[in-house]
Amino acid sequence: GPIGPPSHSRNPSQRVAPCASATWLPLSPALTNPKAFPFLSKPEMVKMPTSPEHMKEAFEPDTAWLSDNLEKIKERWAEWVAA
Repeated sequence: GPIGPPSHSRNPSQRVAPCASATWLPLSPALTNPKAFPFLSKPEMVKMPTSPEHMKEAFEPDTAWLSDNLEKIKERWAEWVAA
């Protein structure tokens, strides 16, 4: 069955199974939980940025480089936005 409703909703009538929310909002728990994809239809799955189809072309950012170069990145961003 579905993964289950989130526990953070105070109103039980507003609780939605995480995968069900993917039918109207492609930024749901299915975004970060690959185990959720079997509960989605193909049209729902392809809307997800982390769908297996999209992950074939995804890349992992170099977070160490980003951290080491953050100040330079901020400066260049500010210059670009100001131009």
